[in-house]
Parts: sequence; C-alpha cells; structure tokens
Amino acid sequence: MLPFVHSVSNDWACDVKYINPLSKLSSLQLCKSWISPLAEDEVAEYLAGIFPLASIKHTFCPTLWERQHRPIEVQAGAVIERINSLREELAPSIARLATATKNIVGHVGMNSTLHSIALVCHAFVEPANDRLWVDLKGLKPLINCLPDYLVGASQASDNVLTIIKPPLPADWQRFRYHARQVKSLHVCHDNHTKYAVDAAAVEILARYYPGPILPNLAHLDWDSSALAKYAPLFIRHTLIAFWYEPAMEDEMRTVLKHIGTNAPSLEQLWFSLAACQTLGTLDSELSQTITSLSRLTTFAFHQTAPRSDVLMHLSRFRRLTTLKLRLCADSDGSIQNSQSSLTLGRSPKLKNLVVSLDNLTPASLILQTFSGSSLTSLKIYITPRTPVEDFGRVTLAISHLKCLQLCSIQFRFYVLPGDWENVVIDESTLSPLYQITGMRWFELNHHTPKISQPEAVRNLAATWKHLRELLLVPWSDHHCQLRLEDLSFLSRSCLSLVRLTVQITPVGDGWVCDVETHRYQPPSPLLYLHLCRSYISPRAEFQVAAYLANNFPSATISHDFPTRPRTWEWSQRLLWVLSGPPARELDAGETIERINELKKKLARDTSGKDRHRRL
Repeated sequence: MLPFVHSVSNDWACDVKYINPLSKLSSLQLCKSWISPLAEDEVAEYLAGIFPLASIKHTFCPTLWERQHRPIEVQAGAVIERINSLREELAPSIARLATATKNIVGHVGMNSTLHSIALVCHAFVEPANDRLWVDLKGLKPLINCLPDYLVGASQASDNVLTIIKPPLPADWQRFRYHARQVKSLHVCHDNHTKYAVDAAAVEILARYYPGPILPNLAHLDWDSSALAKYAPLFIRHTLIAFWYEPAMEDEMRTVLKHIGTNAPSLEQLWFSLAACQTLGTLDSELSQTITSLSRLTTFAFHQTAPRSDVLMHLSRFRRLTTLKLRLCADSDGSIQNSQSSLTLGRSPKLKNLVVSLDNLTPASLILQTFSGSSLTSLKIYITPRTPVEDFGRVTLAISHLKCLQLCSIQFRFYVLPGDWENVVIDESTLSPLYQITGMRWFELNHHTPKISQPEAVRNLAATWKHLRELLLVPWSDHHCQLRLEDLSFLSRSCLSLVRLTVQITPVGDGWVCDVETHRYQPPSPLLYLHLCRSYISPRAEFQVAAYLANNFPSATISHDFPTRPRTWEWSQRLLWVLSGPPARELDAGETIERINELKKKLARDTSGKDRHRRL
C-alpha cells in the first residue's frame, strides 16, 4: 500500500467518528509523508488502533547522497520510524482493549444501552455496532441504509417504509456492508411496528439486489403472511434455525422446496399451528423436506390427528434431541385415540420432549411409544376434556422413562370444567413416579388438582434423593397441598434441594414450632423458598421465622402477593386507587417479607453463636 497523505501538523488529532474496524493490513508505506514530531503520539495511537498488524515504512532518503544533502527528509523519515516503534508497543494493548470491549458489549441486552455506551467511548463504537446489526427485528434498518432520495413512507401507512425507485449498483454499498453483519432476522406480521416494510420494498430487493440479501443469516423467524412469498429469498445454506407461521398452501409448498434444497445445515425447524393445518394437505412435500435435513436437532410440529404421517420419519433424524408436538382436537372436538394414529418413529438421541394436548388419553399413548428411551426432559401441557382418572395412566407411562431428570406437567383451561374443583389426586396416582430415582426437577403447575394426602408428596421427596427443584402450585387457595411442618421433611429427604415452590395451608395465630423435633436436624442447602399465595397470621411471624431459620438458614423467602409500589408518582397512585388489590393480599405479602427479614437476622445470630461455641 503506497498512499500519499497530507502533511500532519502539530495540532493534529484523530476524529474518532471515522474509526473503521480493525484492518488485517500487514504493510503500510507512507512514501514522502510529512508528519510533525509533536503529533507522533496521536498518529501512532491512531495507526495502532486501525492497523495493528501493519509495519509502517517510508521512502525518505533511500540513497547515501540524499541522507547527506537532505537533512529535513532524514528528520521526517526518523519521525515515521519512531511512530512505527511506538505503534508496535501500543498494538498489543489496543488489541486486548478491543477484546475486552467485545466481551462487555456481549453482556448488554438493550439496544438503547448499546447506543449510549458507543457515544460515551469510541472504543465501544465498532463492538456495539456489530452487536446492533447481529439481530434485526425487521428489514427497515437495512432499507434505511439506502440513500435518502430512494426511501420513503408507504402508501399503506406512514409507519411502513418502502423503496421509491430501484437503486443503482453504487447505492447498495452501505446496505451490503451491514447486511453481512446480520445473523438473525424476525419479520413480524404487524405493520404497526417500527421495523415494518411493505411488499414493494422487498420486491425491489428481490429484483435488483446484487447477490444474496443476507449472506450470513443463521436464524429466521417469519410471521408475516403479507410477505410470505418472499421468505425463500432468505433461506440459504447458512440457515440454522427457521420458524414459519403463514398458512397459504402455495407459499408453504415453495418454502418446503427451498428448505430441502438450500438449507441442508438446518438444525431447528418450527411450524406454527396455522401452518401445520396447511401442512396436513402437503404430507408428501413435508416428508421429502424433513427427511433431507440430516442435521436437524429440534423439530416443532402441530397437527390435528391423524392427518399427517410425518412423525413416522423421526427415526431418520439421527441427531434429533428436541421434539415439540401438539395434537389438536378435530372439528367435532374429539381426538382419535387409536394407537395407530399416534405412532411415532423414535430418534436414537432424543432427550427433550414437549407435548401439548387437548386430552389426557393421547398423552399416555405417546409416552408409551417412548417407553424405554433415553428421554431426560419431559414437559406436558394439558387442557383436559376428560376425567382426571386418565392422569393416573399418564403417570404410569412416565414411570417407564427411567432416565428422566426433568418433568413438568401443567394443566390449562380456557373454560374451567364444573367438576374440576372437586377432583383429587391420591397417592396411588403418584406412586408410579417412585420408580424414577434420578429426578432432578419436578413441576405440577397451574390448575393442578388437589393432592389429598401430603404423604404422597413426602414419599416422592424421599424417593428423589437428588431432587434440586420442586414446584407444586395449585389453582386455588383451598387446594394447598403441604403444611408448613412438611417443609422440614423435604429438607431432610432432599439434601440437594435448591429451589422449592409451594403453597402451604394457612398458618393460624396459635401455630408453634416444635423446637425439639427440629433441633438436631442438619440445615438444608435450600437457596430459594417461594411460598406463592400462602397466608400466615402476623401473630405467628416469630415462630415461623424461627422455624425457617433453623431449617433453611440460607434460603430467601418470597411470595406471589402484590406489593405496594416503591415510587408514588401521580399515575401510579391513581392506578393503585382504581384497581388496587385487596388489603388482605397486601397484608399477607408484607407478613412474608417481615418473616424473611426476621429469618435472616435469626440465622445470622445462630451462626455467630455456633462459631463462638466452636472457638
């Protein structure tokens, strides 16, 4: 590189606004460039930041005669040589600074924060810029990279951006530079977002953009039905994850074709419920597509059983580790219960299964299919339309998953069945789960039926010696499953328990902690105790705090009750007056907060006394 630069005066300073990304240039020859000795430090720092690997050279006094008769040039050459030496000393520290700034920027979540730190310190400009362009919520930021005379508001809405006329080849330069930085793109269906563009803009991109629009795109989330036909433009060999929501049949067929031919490295594939209803008529196309994805690790699929045989091909996915399946009711509100309609191929490396169902019976059939597999994580979302007796079949099917470590069962209702309030789960329903000894995380959440016998939960805890998290959350206050005294049993049985989320029965005024029973028990390593909506009498605060300090000295106690806002602006005060929660709930939350503070004090005092006794 042999550039001619202007003379650098004494008061020269680097304009940080024009600093570019670090260059890999190995040699920089400045020819006959005059640089003031008073600006050596500034120039050296500038060159070290821009060209950390480049050796700086000059062409002053190449011969012996010139060295003798041109002392001014000798001095100018010496200045550049000193600048090169100083640049070599500064380059390593600047390189370390660049690494540090990238690490710092990597932990910043909000775009506004990235913009702020970039304005504060020029060292953060490029790392923040790279981070902002990695994940785009729409195509609007890229369209704004075109010259102003090419971009304007769409006729449909002032908030939507469009391209007025086709750009010239030179107009794409800035667009092309930032398009290479984009790794993730989300095209939303809502035109009211600040990232929306219209179909005319995307059409111009498809016709006139020279080359792939986003050459390094790895994650694509496509929600827009209006722009559905342009989704294939972004399906490339670099794509790793793809979520698709539109449900038009022709566009879906084109997308499947492009996935099969242009995205062989795809690892994660999701189809929305609306899209899967269309896929029911494209079984052959979908089967051909997914069987060509040899690297697929995550597959999410929704279907109305038994309309598709796509799941029969799961055995072809040699790397599949996560399967998300949703079976929806037919138009008459029923789901086929035959074993043949729910036959699934088995992937040898499948570890995570997420099942969402409208019925308990298909859940047991699906789990029987995976009996004896190496599943370690199971999440079931159920909207029951049948009696809860079928829940026993589900737990029996779960018991055959011997490698299971994480199990979550959540009941959800759009309309709560009239007889669900009186439904009870007894110990015989939960007893099959005793066969799983390696459970680490267990959850019964949302509209959980009442467990009639607390001993059932205690027996589970006694079986799962390695349990780390336990969540038992009922759907109403009178469906509480545990008493406060049962928590000490959990602490004795599960020595590895770290997080406990429960709702206990109300603690009245006369509750007393049995100190003799719990005095010689080893303290639990529990770190978080979440009591949900548990009512505790203020008169029992000290007894409850002493009990918790003795059993869970390291645990933080929290709750789900509403709390009063810490700041009292006029808008918050008005909202609080109009829609504030009942005083009973506020008092219950404040009681638990006082118990938490008192427990901390008692735990510190007990720890200090034990330390003094040992000394």
